[in-house]
Amino acid sequence: MRFKYLVLILILLLGSFLRVYRLNQGDVLGDESLLAFRSVELIDFDEAPKQTTPLEWLDGNIPWWTKLSFHDHPPLVFIIQHLFLSAFGQTTWAFRLPSAVFGIASIYLIYLLGRQIMGRATGLLAAVFLAVNTNHIYISRIGLQESYVIFFILLTLYGLLRSGKNPRFLLLVGASLGLGLLTKYTTAVLIPICLVYLAIYNRKLFRSRFFWQSLVLTVIITSPVIIYNLMLYRTVGHFDFQLSYIFGQHPQVWSETPGKEIGSLLYRLAVFPTRLFLTNSPIFLILFFGSLGWLISATLKKRNSLSHPFAPTNPLLFLSLIFLTLLIVLIGPSYRFLTILTPPMALVIGLAIAGFINGAKPKTQKIILGFFLSIIAMELLYSINTNHVSLPRGIIPWTYAATVEETRAYGYQVLEKYFEHELKNLTPALTLEPRYKFLDELQKKTLKQNRSAKYKLAPRMIVYDDNLQSFAQLWYLDRLQVYRAWPVLKLSNYQTILAQNGKNYFSAGGFKMAYFVLPKPGLPLKLNSVSNEGKNFAAYLDLNRSPYASLKNQNNSVVFRVYRFTP
Repeated sequence: MRFKYLVLILILLLGSFLRVYRLNQGDVLGDESLLAFRSVELIDFDEAPKQTTPLEWLDGNIPWWTKLSFHDHPPLVFIIQHLFLSAFGQTTWAFRLPSAVFGIASIYLIYLLGRQIMGRATGLLAAVFLAVNTNHIYISRIGLQESYVIFFILLTLYGLLRSGKNPRFLLLVGASLGLGLLTKYTTAVLIPICLVYLAIYNRKLFRSRFFWQSLVLTVIITSPVIIYNLMLYRTVGHFDFQLSYIFGQHPQVWSETPGKEIGSLLYRLAVFPTRLFLTNSPIFLILFFGSLGWLISATLKKRNSLSHPFAPTNPLLFLSLIFLTLLIVLIGPSYRFLTILTPPMALVIGLAIAGFINGAKPKTQKIILGFFLSIIAMELLYSINTNHVSLPRGIIPWTYAATVEETRAYGYQVLEKYFEHELKNLTPALTLEPRYKFLDELQKKTLKQNRSAKYKLAPRMIVYDDNLQSFAQLWYLDRLQVYRAWPVLKLSNYQTILAQNGKNYFSAGGFKMAYFVLPKPGLPLKLNSVSNEGKNFAAYLDLNRSPYASLKNQNNSVVFRVYRFTP
């Protein structure tokens, strides 16, 4: 008994290391910047001109209900990231840490689920496969909602399984489902899973007072989002970004719908197997499909027996696989969404291997166990090559997964470190006038805090090439302007202001120094190249012998030149 607990602890430690080690190495180049940026102060604004927010529409008279949620997502992830950013500072590591924590907790939950389904051995095997799985490690190391979603899905399923013997666990189901919906609307897939499972296997629970109490609990927990959407509809005539899309409202303020370009149903079905193949190791997929086939075969042979792999509690695993697969087909099989399938896949593998070992002779069991341990070791190497090595070796997907494209450290992190060093314990002596009143209030609050901290006044500004990657620009540079009040301008805007007001406009206004951020080849950029204006301005600064710093990434390649010049 103690040995099995020791094994569980070792699995959790291994899973923790794989999720936390070098957590901040990858650049912030995707949707995680949209979440983290707004989590800093819980303000629903992210510099998106084609997807504006209620704060921008109602600036100057912002109602109370706008604080209950966000225009495109429920609030829980923002709140959790805000707490971590407040505790550990405005760093990549801080807003990604909750994803890692939820990922680690999911390993423990998969163990509990496996143990509930068919014993401790199944739980341990499922846990170790989830711990070393490259797809689950990937989603646990970036600041997106899916790591949270996976946790609440597993917690809800665990509560549902336990409710068969103890109806009070339906309250856990209600609470977990509510928190899941407060995380992301895709968690609603749990509703048909729970209802179908109860209708087929435990119909009497519909008459339990705990079932109705759990529904009330779900509604209470999700009430902030419900109130937000009702008030939003009353004020502007439509729901939030996600619900308005679902209900076909298409408001003019959201004429573009990023993330909704998912293609036809036939296209989604066609690319599903390819993307599944690209994001998982071949070993894991072979094990899963082999295990699934063995379990279905065993079930058909023993359909009248309560000991077959899908009875009496195991149908929930099967239902989950079906409904989660349907969900991904519906919303599109992007890399991040495919991670939701990983836990039930690990459970299927754990269930099959445990059954295979239990059915073997004692001498054969050790050989089988040794064989599967070697497979786990290969999966571990595959995951490390994908998620922790600076330059993965081999080719996709045979030696590492395609998810590396979303987590690679190109070099934007060194730009963050550079400005953290340059602006440490300084506060802007001069600022730019914000477009909105709520940003002006935030700027005044920041400057007041800096004065209280006795930061030194610095008349500096930052100018950057227009073709910086948009998500990186938001987190690494726009954040300095919105949350720290530093004057930050695109080069085109800087030059337009000079053309309209004279070339000495900024220096006459009191600015003593400016930085110009010039990206170098090899970085992800908006248009895959530095703008001509950027090249010309850098040539002008070189001609005037303006000093610059060459910033190198972890592969010792120059990724930025940051010039210092008099504006």
